[in-house]
Amino acid sequence: MRPKHSRKPQYDAAPPKVRRAPGTPTKNQLRTIALAEARAHVAKWKTLIPTANATWNKLHAADLGRTEGNVHVLAGLVQMHYQVSRQEADRQVKAFFDQYAPAAPVVVQPVAAVAAAPVILAPEADAAPVEAAV
Repeated sequence: MRPKHSRKPQYDAAPPKVRRAPGTPTKNQLRTIALAEARAHVAKWKTLIPTANATWNKLHAADLGRTEGNVHVLAGLVQMHYQVSRQEADRQVKAFFDQYAPAAPVVVQPVAAVAAAPVILAPEADAAPVEAAV
């Protein structure tokens, strides 16, 4: 005879949900920040198009505009129009962006309502690698 109430198989309990630390941005906030940074990058690139056109006069302004500041696409155009190696094109594009569009330090705004000042994260040039004792 079959029991009235069959037992469901017992599975391992689901791991507890990991909550984000208080004051850290949510996924939606991170996505919004990334989109804003991308828009700012494209706007900055539009101001650099005449300078890039003067640097690489074989490239048309329309082609430069279509790259939207993407270093890989721009290096591909330089490689194609100037018949240079990919490494040389990458070096030229990197030098251009280092000279005309230096990277700004990342500013992280705290999410908490009672925030005193933004936290600035910048790479430390003086930091030495830590060796593990064997």
